[in-house]
Amino acid sequence: MSIRLQRPHASPLAADLALDDDLMLAPVGRAAPDLHVPVRGVCDERETEREDGAGFGAVVDVVAGLRTLAVDVVARRGLSTEVEAGLVLRRGEGPVAQLMPYLCAGLIAWGFISSVLLDAGSLFTGSESYIKQIRLPYLLYVCRFVFGKVALVAHDLPIYVILLLYFQIWPGAVALFAIPGFVLLVINAAFASLTIGMASARFRDIPRILASLAQILFLVTPIIWTPDLLGPQSYLAQANPFFHLIEIVRAPLLGVLPSALTLWVTLAVTALNGLVAGCFFLRFRSRIAYWI
Repeated sequence: MSIRLQRPHASPLAADLALDDDLMLAPVGRAAPDLHVPVRGVCDERETEREDGAGFGAVVDVVAGLRTLAVDVVARRGLSTEVEAGLVLRRGEGPVAQLMPYLCAGLIAWGFISSVLLDAGSLFTGSESYIKQIRLPYLLYVCRFVFGKVALVAHDLPIYVILLLYFQIWPGAVALFAIPGFVLLVINAAFASLTIGMASARFRDIPRILASLAQILFLVTPIIWTPDLLGPQSYLAQANPFFHLIEIVRAPLLGVLPSALTLWVTLAVTALNGLVAGCFFLRFRSRIAYWI
């Protein structure tokens, strides 16, 4: 008479425990059973799309090196020894009453330019939920962005007015020419923000590159220093387009008309900016929703 022993039916909990024992007691030379099932869903595809085009690490390193080099060059030019309380003063030349409005007007114009360069990268990526749910013209986001930057300038202008009253300086009717100059600056900001916003939606490392470039531009552009500090090499400042974009607003606020060179350079930069933004927008506007 034979007795057959039947193995009792294992519960799911017992099966899980047995599975854990197999993992813990697996020999060293034997690989543990692979329990991970590859799952690819919408999240993985989305992450792949977001990381696509983020291969500018080398470019970021190069820009960071250029920034360090620019700081070293400025220090070697002797500017670092003349910076005191945020001002660049030439010993024995120029009273503070003239340099303070120069510095303040330059920083106001540069603050507008730098804020556009630093924040335009999130023009479309920051409005992802609106773009994907509501059909609105893309230029509406550009107008909202630029309007916010203009509002910041309006908050900074009272500081300049207080300086004029404190030092008893009056630029005269020439200061009204700063209005059309600022209009040109706003138009350039709209064109640049559109181009940067679209490029940053496709390549996510561009805002980092622009952040490093903005620091270099601040050092090499006559904002806290005057072009005559360069001496015979003052033509280097004239070759900087950002100097003319700042000067077309700063010069009228100081009671001086912008030079013809500043006016023509600003108009040329505006035309080039509009051409690049227009071509880029007409070519890739249909892909913005997929890039973000």
